[in-house]
Amino acid sequence: MPSYYSVFQYLPDPVAGERINFGVIVFGEKGVKSRFLVDWRRVRCFADGRVDFLQEFVKDWQRTSSPQNKLPGLPWKVTIDEKYIRETVASWGGSIQITEPRGSLAKNEDELLNTLTQRFLKEPGHTRRAFRTRSTAASIAYRGLDAVVRDKLGDASEGVLKRDHEVKGKLERHQLDVCLTVDGVNTIDIPEGYVACAHALSFEGPDSRERHDQTSLSYFAFEDIRREYPGLPLGMLVLPPKGKSKDYDRASWLFKGLNAEIIVEEAYPEWARYVSDMIPKFIVSDIAHRQAV
Repeated sequence: MPSYYSVFQYLPDPVAGERINFGVIVFGEKGVKSRFLVDWRRVRCFADGRVDFLQEFVKDWQRTSSPQNKLPGLPWKVTIDEKYIRETVASWGGSIQITEPRGSLAKNEDELLNTLTQRFLKEPGHTRRAFRTRSTAASIAYRGLDAVVRDKLGDASEGVLKRDHEVKGKLERHQLDVCLTVDGVNTIDIPEGYVACAHALSFEGPDSRERHDQTSLSYFAFEDIRREYPGLPLGMLVLPPKGKSKDYDRASWLFKGLNAEIIVEEAYPEWARYVSDMIPKFIVSDIAHRQAV
């Protein structure tokens, strides 16, 4: 004999007529089987967060360990079988509704239930991050400057670029993602061998406490280093948000006050070429000479 199935639906506004599935039920000569959503996020968004009564309904339905079940709103016990579903449940009104029963030629009711679950119950599931993190931004900052320096200095670029490098500030030392340095050089234009330094932040994804704190720490580092080396070029590579971001707006305001450049990913190669050109030609020649020897 064929099996039959119906779909549990939530209808918050009868006038609008929009509904969302939250369960499926299979019934036939072998009894009644049902399955409901595990992840309620889609329904919660659809229902403006009001899903508690739906979840209670599901609990009451699933609480059955025998053919007897006391459904919500009914003071008596009823037998959940094909007859009840056809005669009573299908005629329910209100916000919880069940679709008209449909037949299926599936021989295995468990397989039918699995098929219906995949078709009618959309679970958000686990998705990959759609945004890049600060560590990704830091790698972009290093690779971008490294490519320009290698193009300028060739083999002599080895050791000129420092990753995760500590820079002395007025109050303490700070670790920045990448620094362009010339060892053994200490002039007015290049104090302690520093030519330029860059740090990175990512504002992709939602605002968070962690990113707020990262911005604050980066700001303090730049401010302290600027007090020790007023003329040292400091760049902040940022991966901007895909929408509005209070964290990004705050960071833009903070670093602008320090005269530190906020550099988006597309503009970073130009900044890298600019700071690499600050290495005096005689130093470039000296580095090449030492490498040759």
